Amino acid sequence: NAEKFYFESLETIDKYIGKENTLYTNSLIKIGMLYSNQSQYPQSRTYFNEASKILINLKKYYTSEHVFVLEALASGYRYEAKYDLSEQLYFKAIDINKKLNANSQDYINSIKLLAGNYLDKGDLNNAEIYYLKTLELTKEKTTNEYLRDLFDVINFYIELNNSNKASI
Repeated sequence: NAEKFYFESLETIDKYIGKENTLYTNSLIKIGMLYSNQSQYPQSRTYFNEASKILINLKKYYTSEHVFVLEALASGYRYEAKYDLSEQLYFKAIDINKKLNANSQDYINSIKLLAGNYLDKGDLNNAEIYYLKTLELTKEKTTNEYLRDLFDVINFYIELNNSNKASI
């Protein structure tokens, strides 16, 4: 059973290396993902929050690992329809990704997650703003990335039954 091995790994790392290191946080993230994949979001948050605190203590706030943790936390809240909590975490992830590299696909993906959160919440105005922002950011990227984001925007408009905008 994976859960047992993850906890054994966590205990071993703590015993020999301690908690303030990336090996320990990676194990916490794996346990958080295990619970998240089982839709056990409150349990997953325990491990994601602990990983986030350690990353901050290690001066690794502005890292892709921390973005991953924030987005995982946000996704759990989103699946529980706690959209405002999810929104706050997505904005933190966007801020970090922007500081890391505003032209990166990770930055664009964080914005797309926020757009999806607004769509799920029923906030169609903000969903449209952020979906269009992803499209604007991918204009300078490869054709495949641009087409993928274009299809996301078209699907958004189709879902809204707005055929005029869907025929971009």
